[in-house]
Parts: sequence; structure tokens; C-alpha cells
Amino acid sequence: MLVKAVVWLKKIFRPSKFWSIPIGILGASLLAFVFIAALYETIVCTLCYPISLYALSVLFLGIPDNIATAKMIISKNKFGARYLNDAKLRAKLSLYQSFAVNLIFVIFYTYTSHHYHSTWFGAVAVYDAILSFIRFILLKNVRQNLEKEWQTYRLCGF
Repeated sequence: MLVKAVVWLKKIFRPSKFWSIPIGILGASLLAFVFIAALYETIVCTLCYPISLYALSVLFLGIPDNIATAKMIISKNKFGARYLNDAKLRAKLSLYQSFAVNLIFVIFYTYTSHHYHSTWFGAVAVYDAILSFIRFILLKNVRQNLEKEWQTYRLCGF
């Protein structure tokens, strides 16, 4: 009996892509219609919310299947397979990405602190500059021997 219930729930909440896309479009368009037309306390709103909840449920319950499919597609590529299987490469790319994001934040908060004469934004800019400096130290020593890398990690608290 339980197996039949699970199969039944999978059919309801994991429809084929042929049905998932129209359900998502219907849920999003109904919500947009209710909010744009300001129909907050009407029967249309009462009917719209369960439909949009179902559409959102279908969307989120389909994510694991889409992730598995994406990983399979990525692993067929030479560079994608290396990215998925090489932990050092992923760590290095993560450091470069976080360093770039921290630098962007430093520039943004520095500009914002000067533009609005805000001490708070200046403090956040200094904080992000410190984070950028830590990432820079890690990036500088990532190519050296393992003992030097561990010393750098201990120094930065990473």
C-alpha cells in the first residue's frame, strides 16, 4: 500500500517536462495577474495560491533530477570532468572567485562610503579589504609545497 502511495505521489509531484513547463508558467502568470491587478481578497486569489504552490513544488522536486542530468552532461566535457573530479582545481577556482567578489565589494563599498559620507560603508570596505588580503595570501601560496600551504592556512585561519 505504501509503495502505491509513493508511486502516486511521484506521478503527481514529478510530472514529465511536457507538463512541468506549462504548470510553472501558469502558476507564475496567475501570481503576476493577482499582484498586478491587486486582487488580494478575491476568489481568483484563493484559487491562484494553491496552483502556484503546486507549480513551485513541481519545480523544486524536479531539481535533483536536473542536477544529476547536468552533472552527466558536464562530465562528458574534458574540462567539466576535470572540474568535477579534481578537488584542488575546485578549491583554486573557488579562491579566485571569492577573491574577485571581495575586490568588487571593496570597490563598491569604498565608492559608496565616499559618495554618501558614511562611516559604516567605510568599515565594511575595510572588512572586505581584509578578506581580500587573506584570499590574496592564500592564492599567492597555493602553488607551493604542501607544508608551506598548511602554514599559510594556519596563518589566515582558513
